[in-house]
Amino acid sequence: VLLERTQDFLEVWVKVQSTWRYLEPVFSSEDLMNQMRQHGTIFREVDREWKKLMAKVTGGNLAREVWAIDGLGDILKECDRKLEEVTKGLN
Repeated sequence: VLLERTQDFLEVWVKVQSTWRYLEPVFSSEDLMNQMRQHGTIFREVDREWKKLMAKVTGGNLAREVWAIDGLGDILKECDRKLEEVTKGLN
């Protein structure tokens, strides 16, 4: 069960991280933020959650400490959903 949970977390984690890294430079521009307010707002929500999560993760030395973060799966899934919405809006 732990291995399956780890695999599920990692799959979503890698997807979120990849999409966030792709979009972060786009939304760091104030001009683009002004042009795409709705998507920029959604990205900022994800950005805040991602940075909070990364702050928690850097404090944990063991994988089991990271996987024990309250609501980790839900946080990652919600970030993924929102990033997909932003990405679709840019196309």
